[in-house]
Amino acid sequence: MFYAALTLLLLASNVWAQIEFRANASASSIAAGQTFEVTFTIIGAATGVPTPQPKEFSNLDLVGGPSTSTQTSIVNGRVSSEKSFTYYFRANSPGKAVIGAVQANIKGRIYTTAPIEIQVTPAGERARGGQREEVFIQVVPDKREAFVGEEIVLTYKLYFATSVYAPEFKELPKTPGFWMEEFDMPSQLVPRDEVVDGQSYKSVVIRKVALFGTTSGELTVDPLTAVVQVERRQGSRGRTNDPFNDPFFSFGRRRESVEVSCRSLTLRIKPLPDDGKPVGDIAVGRYSVSARLDKNQCETNDAVTLSILVRGTGNIKTLPIPKVRIPTDFEVFDPKTVDQIKRGPDHISGSKTYEYVIIPRAAGSQIIPPVSLTFFDPETRRYEEVSSPELRLEVQRGANRVSDNSLPVASKREVQSIGQDIAYVKNSIGTLTIADRLPHNTSGFWIGLASPWVLLAGAVFAVRRRERFGQTSGARRQKLLKSLRTKLTTAEEAMVGRKQVDATRIVSDAVTAIAREWTGIKSPTATIEEFALAWHEHGLPDSLWVALVNAKETCERMRFAGGTTVSAELGSAIGELKKVCMELEGNGK
Repeated sequence: MFYAALTLLLLASNVWAQIEFRANASASSIAAGQTFEVTFTIIGAATGVPTPQPKEFSNLDLVGGPSTSTQTSIVNGRVSSEKSFTYYFRANSPGKAVIGAVQANIKGRIYTTAPIEIQVTPAGERARGGQREEVFIQVVPDKREAFVGEEIVLTYKLYFATSVYAPEFKELPKTPGFWMEEFDMPSQLVPRDEVVDGQSYKSVVIRKVALFGTTSGELTVDPLTAVVQVERRQGSRGRTNDPFNDPFFSFGRRRESVEVSCRSLTLRIKPLPDDGKPVGDIAVGRYSVSARLDKNQCETNDAVTLSILVRGTGNIKTLPIPKVRIPTDFEVFDPKTVDQIKRGPDHISGSKTYEYVIIPRAAGSQIIPPVSLTFFDPETRRYEEVSSPELRLEVQRGANRVSDNSLPVASKREVQSIGQDIAYVKNSIGTLTIADRLPHNTSGFWIGLASPWVLLAGAVFAVRRRERFGQTSGARRQKLLKSLRTKLTTAEEAMVGRKQVDATRIVSDAVTAIAREWTGIKSPTATIEEFALAWHEHGLPDSLWVALVNAKETCERMRFAGGTTVSAELGSAIGELKKVCMELEGNGK
């Protein structure tokens, strides 16, 4: 009995000695606003172990995790295993960041990791320590100093050293003190090769904006934060309920959501120079002005349209109204403005049209002086004024003028009396008679009053009856499948016409429509895990789900990579989706 107890004690001691609990950070130095990984590894045990919970950390935000991986190896008949838990942290401000010791109760014994210290460098500096960042965002301004109203273009680039999918903006930067215009972005992002700090990356432009300072001083643009799906190696081949992350279908890879942010940006906005500054509102940029009348001859009291067109580069939407001096013999109405903005590729430009309706009240040759606009050109740093040629309008006296004593609608040259200010419609009230029968005492009155309500109730009943008997779940799904087959045929035609972008959009929408209809999940914030679980709970075939997953992944690759190979995969995915529609229609589920 003594020897048996001693043997068990030695075996237990040997098991404890083989278990280790470690914590490692992916970088010892990180720039403020960037993310990094902290991995907790339990060596010697992979099953029945708790999930480590980092609770004490300073100057950091926990933005993701844990993601898990398991490794098991057999060497000379001896089995060894380990399990890793990875968390994602974002550094806040320059200085020191600390992740405190973490404890875990493993098989009845408490294990503790050593604290981790991270040096946080100012925003914009790349991390040191020999570690390569997998994904990060940089904001690149075309200039850091500008005048009030001058355009500053900010380009946001996503850099990645691994496969990424579906970047989504979590928080757009606030831009106090600026007027902002978004550039038009292509539907398919094309990666480019770039070298940053000696490391090779792929980069895509995910956002581009033009800022126009509205006040002078040191103005700050807040960081942009995005969530990116990053593809990583899966250490375990264990199955999960999420086909998007199932190693069996992903060849040992998994996707993790990583939150990344760029640095904040400070820009210096200078006031416009006082030397030679005109009085009044001043545009900033470079512009031209033209004016025209829709007719050169008219009669008094006829409406004439004066159109003023301003073209150029700058903040078109905030252009001041050009100086217009219209003679006093015209009645002038407030202008109607129409903006036409061209956003890109490198500047904001366009035109603004001002349309005045003017009515001449006096005959004669009327001259409309030149229309002028004053602006400050940041390139030459000078104030300039552009103007249009003067316009001439020949006004003839209208034929409806009865006599010299009659007054046109309004002439500021001729003010005469017409004798009587008010002309009454009737000078007497006439004879009033008492009705023999009041309207509400007749049956026709009540029939007419009730008829619309009866018709409305009948229409509501008919609509609800049609919805109850004609729009059942089965009928709705059959109608949806028919529509999807037609759209997929359209996608195939788009592929033949080399319109891969349109085909990608149709396929992605079809996958989403099928997933939502057959799982019953309508929420736009539902996760992939929720869709996968609902699909299995409804007893739907796993093979169909895998086909949906493959089609969705092909759409993501098509958006970021493109190419002949991915295009062929997209064509295959369209065929598979058609088979999915046919099988769902045959199952009747």
